[in-house]
Amino acid sequence: MLEMMFMITVLLLPFFGWWRIFLKSGHPGWKCLIPIYNIIIFLKIIKRSEYRVFYYIVYAPLFLPFLILLIEDSWRLMTVFGQNSWSYELFGNKGWIAVLILSPVIIGQNVAHIYLGFPFIAFNKHAVYNPERYLNSN
Repeated sequence: MLEMMFMITVLLLPFFGWWRIFLKSGHPGWKCLIPIYNIIIFLKIIKRSEYRVFYYIVYAPLFLPFLILLIEDSWRLMTVFGQNSWSYELFGNKGWIAVLILSPVIIGQNVAHIYLGFPFIAFNKHAVYNPERYLNSN
């Protein structure tokens, strides 16, 4: 019984995290439950072109390109919620250099948090959605 509860929690945690991220960015939470449409809304949240959804569809079967795409967009998601400000303070307009220098740590963190629904954004009251402030600074 305890194992079943753990499995249910692990399966539902990403949905709760993504639901909260959608709510924090001003979109209804239920939109995270609809396949493909949730990617389109995610791209709107991170201020990317909606046509980028085709990259997700094409690269999904190819592990490495898909992983690179996810890491790039998850970095941008963390940026629009103000979670990457430390890298821009250290490296100025080239904050993405932190990804290259600390790549094993950051890539591992991104992959884990992609699955977990970014709990440090979803359940952090200091993570505020403000793409104009954070994206214009880099």
